[in-house]
Amino acid sequence: MYLIKGNEDYFIQEKTNEIITKESNTTFDEIDLIKFYDFFSFDELSDAINNSSLFSSKKILVIKNPYIFNLKSKYTNEKSISEFIELVKNSIETLNTTLIFNQEINKYDKDFLPSKAFLFIEKNAQIFDVKKIEEKNLFSYVYKMILKLGGSISNPALMLFLSSIPNNLNLIEQEIKKLLLINKNITLKMIEENIFAMSNNIDFALSEAILKWQNNSVIIKKINEQIQYGISINQIIAQISNILINAKSISSLIKMKLSQEDITKIINIHPYRIKLHYEFLNRIGIKKLDQLISELEAIDLSFKNGNIDEKIASDLLAIALIK
Repeated sequence: MYLIKGNEDYFIQEKTNEIITKESNTTFDEIDLIKFYDFFSFDELSDAINNSSLFSSKKILVIKNPYIFNLKSKYTNEKSISEFIELVKNSIETLNTTLIFNQEINKYDKDFLPSKAFLFIEKNAQIFDVKKIEEKNLFSYVYKMILKLGGSISNPALMLFLSSIPNNLNLIEQEIKKLLLINKNITLKMIEENIFAMSNNIDFALSEAILKWQNNSVIIKKINEQIQYGISINQIIAQISNILINAKSISSLIKMKLSQEDITKIINIHPYRIKLHYEFLNRIGIKKLDQLISELEAIDLSFKNGNIDEKIASDLLAIALIK
């Protein structure tokens, strides 16, 4: 039994495929691969575990982001958790069945609360914890990805590409494949012509709007898009705070006359992103930056203490950014 968890779905899938290949190599017979996503009935899972196949002697079950792992799911309760755990215990005794659980847990995720079912699997499974690539290492990783996919790209084009897309390898790979359909040599012009499509990502659009200090209506629109998508106000505040704190840190490090290489190592983001943060700081000034940090801290504290609800918090956040 395996549990693959983390905040990078690309690596979760990569590790899952690696385990499937390893388990498949333990037998000469055909493998019965069964996949479950999010919500499923216990009857379906029980049938998949217990029913024998006429054509294979080994079964591999992949269960991706099972609702039973999240205590905040409306379908999760003590009875269902107990039933699930008992079902898994029985499957462990079935030698020809391998269970692979996937659980994506995003940074600042307030919507996932691990249940006893998750904790049981975590205690009894072989665990692989995967994380997003740090921005300072993203350039070399994506460069190698492009070469592996049969393409090539110049350094300036790759820098622009990475500055225009979130740190999400599934999305990055998807956009690279689209570009490679146009030309195997990805140029700066190709990136510029396709930048709107790449930037049209809800998790990244707000960050881009703030760093480029776009007009008030755009910033408010990007906040509302995230709320409508189901992203909590805690997560939105954390995203914006991260930008402000990075800008403040960069300002302090520049005053210390550190090199860009040293600043990159300390802040731990790509040099191009350092440049974007510095340009953002120049646009708003240190006084406005300090004011925003102070106001976000106050909004965050009031919301977490229950003094204001999510609607008031989002309104106050928008006002702080546009005034």
